[in-house]
Amino acid sequence: MVKPRNELSVCTKEAIVKLNNSGVSQGEISRRLAIPRTTITDVLKRFRNRGSVENTDRSGAPSKLSRRDTRGLLRVVRKKPGKEFG
Repeated sequence: MVKPRNELSVCTKEAIVKLNNSGVSQGEISRRLAIPRTTITDVLKRFRNRGSVENTDRSGAPSKLSRRDTRGLLRVVRKKPGKEFG
C-alpha cells in the first residue's frame, strides 16, 4: 500500500509566495520552513500558472473504503494470510 502524501496547507503555500516576493531565495525559504527546495519550486510554479495557491479537487472516483475500513481489512488479511474468506 502506498503511503498517502501530506498536502501543504494553504497558509504555508501563501508564506512561500510572500517570502519569494520579498526577495528571499528558494534555498533560504526551504531552510526556514523545513520544506524540500523542489517543493518550494513546485508551489511557486503552480502559483505563477494558476495565480492561486488553493488546493485543487482531485480527479477520479472517491474511494469505496474509508481509511478505517482499509486498516480493518488489512488487519484481517495479515492475521490469516492465505485463508479463504467468504
